[in-house]
Amino acid sequence: MDYSDTRQETRDEAEAEGRRDVRGRVFLGVIVVHGEALIALSCRARDWSERGARLELPALTVLPRYFWLLSAREEVAHRGRLAWRRGDLAGVTFIGARSLVDPADLETRSLRRIWLERMPR
Repeated sequence: MDYSDTRQETRDEAEAEGRRDVRGRVFLGVIVVHGEALIALSCRARDWSERGARLELPALTVLPRYFWLLSAREEVAHRGRLAWRRGDLAGVTFIGARSLVDPADLETRSLRRIWLERMPR
């Protein structure tokens, strides 16, 4: 899915963060979900590509190494791995995804419930 607006970063900016893909600039509400209790934290995605995203969240917020990322624009839970963290910015590498449409397992049903409750329509 294309989340980009008119400004796209340069190849040099991507390489400076150790990425192969250039991300498109976005201002997208997302939810980070992690832990056995499925703790949910709202934040913003500033850049997005097929392989990852750059998130903006409070600098003191602790992010685990692996988590789910839910976006307002699609019924998909992206499995993310924390790639880097600098102040209020975090780089995420996508390592998988699950459709939230008609989920079969308990974890995916719980992610869908969070998506339905927390995402603006």
